[in-house]
Amino acid sequence: MILIKKIVSMSTEMEEREEEWKTRFNDQEIATRRNSKKLLIVSEMSSKKKREENAEQSKIPSWFGGDQAQWNEYRADRDAELQKIQATAEKNALKRLKPNHQPKTKLSRKRPST
Repeated sequence: MILIKKIVSMSTEMEEREEEWKTRFNDQEIATRRNSKKLLIVSEMSSKKKREENAEQSKIPSWFGGDQAQWNEYRADRDAELQKIQATAEKNALKRLKPNHQPKTKLSRKRPST
């Protein structure tokens, strides 16, 4: 009789631990996704600011052999190219963050029979 009570008690404790770990895992997964979204937003904002600063650069460097209109066109083309590169890099980073499979929320251990 005492042995059965211990087994039932252990089973209940295991279920409680399993539920606690499942909750912790899900909370960490949610926090990770939130953080990655925040990083993307911050990255996007800083790159937008840099693009705006580059577009506002009116002084033509000495190495550039053209007039203001050509310089503006060059900057716009360069900024568009950098934007494409950044978008590709962000997409690749997100692919690496995403798991290839859906996380299992239940452990696959066998529970003791009662």
